Amino acid sequence: MGQSFVWTESAVASGRITIGQDLVRELSWLTGSGHIEARILTLEPGRYRIIPNSAFETNEELKEILERFSTLSSTFQTVLETDSPEFAVLPSRLLQVSISPPPSSWRLNLSSIPLLDATGEEIQRVILVVRKDCIEMWSALRFAHAQSVPLERLLR
Repeated sequence: MGQSFVWTESAVASGRITIGQDLVRELSWLTGSGHIEARILTLEPGRYRIIPNSAFETNEELKEILERFSTLSSTFQTVLETDSPEFAVLPSRLLQVSISPPPSSWRLNLSSIPLLDATGEEIQRVILVVRKDCIEMWSALRFAHAQSVPLERLLR
């Protein structure tokens, strides 16, 4: 029946998110006893993807994305001009994070990165899903919205 759906729910507590063992077993890169450096990519408000830095070294598409983000520069010439709002916040859509190993469980350390929902509110609980050997984080609101699409529309 295709790919299994592996997910867990976790609280965002003090900038940390616990990654459940069911997800850990599905991720080839989440092993060892040291910290793992990764990046959090904002796909849309309330939906984020955690990608290990090692993937940016081996995947051509990710290499290109990282290069484009690192060469972003402002387009305005004077102090009175501005970039579009979308361009101005673009660097905030790909940020460095770290993942700490057990003893108790793997934990995503967000540091000072706020996770915002489509409402602009800070997310307190996330749903973690394995997608293409990455972790996707969904707010409950975004997850419920995605599930609200009638099945008949999706299965046509």
